[in-house]
Amino acid sequence: MSDASSIALRLGIRAIGGPPTYEKLLTQGMTDGQAVRVTGTGVERFAFRGFTVEAVLAHHSVLPGATIAAFTTAIQTELGTPSPAEVAAEDVVRARGTFDPRVITIGTIAYLLTFDSGFRLIWLDSAGPITQAEIDLMKRIGRTDVAIVAYVGHYVQETQIPVTMALVQLFNPRFYLPGHHDEIRDIFLDLGTEPLFLTLRDEARVEPISLLYRGAACFNVKGRDRKTTARGGHPSSRLHRRDHPVLADRQPLGTECPVRLARGDREQVHAGLQL
Repeated sequence: MSDASSIALRLGIRAIGGPPTYEKLLTQGMTDGQAVRVTGTGVERFAFRGFTVEAVLAHHSVLPGATIAAFTTAIQTELGTPSPAEVAAEDVVRARGTFDPRVITIGTIAYLLTFDSGFRLIWLDSAGPITQAEIDLMKRIGRTDVAIVAYVGHYVQETQIPVTMALVQLFNPRFYLPGHHDEIRDIFLDLGTEPLFLTLRDEARVEPISLLYRGAACFNVKGRDRKTTARGGHPSSRLHRRDHPVLADRQPLGTECPVRLARGDREQVHAGLQL
């Protein structure tokens, strides 16, 4: 949340968060009303043109302090201790966030975006234990179309995959995008996503999407198609998933699958893949 207040104040928009976040925002020049407090335990829904946003109480990731300390030591042994300038820069960022312990249980909020067409996207930036509020939400809506769920909190795939997978399976999406899995100096290293993606493909029938920084995954929220767009803005592929995603490697051998590709000049290229 370190840049939340500066962005909200600059753009004149609201910043919405759990109680610890709300209280921190009030110390950074925001007023009540522009800083909005949610608990995620009732139906807290915000209406915008074309979609609504609903707050849902989640739980922060949990990891023993001894484990974090051990990995921090290992990381600094490999990379060296940060310079005074790096420490000072990081301290500025950290001071704008909150380390209130209540973040773990009442300050982590998932946000469900529901478009007028019924297309649903859920975003959760921490992978912790499943909460009753999340269970109640999914009993009510059944499934989502896109889930952006954190892939961080543990240092190795053997312990991180089950935590993230439990949330993905609960949210029951067609597409998954990882979040929060890149480096945090002296705390976390980049966590490779391929083992998670293999698990999603083989066990959950969920299509993972991996993006580079400043890339984009574009979805037609009316037709529920997906189009991945590179930095230049040209569509590089279009995957049709109007119902449930059907992965190519789950088709019977010998099945011919039509594929439509688009080159940078937007010329359509058609091909058939023989499996």
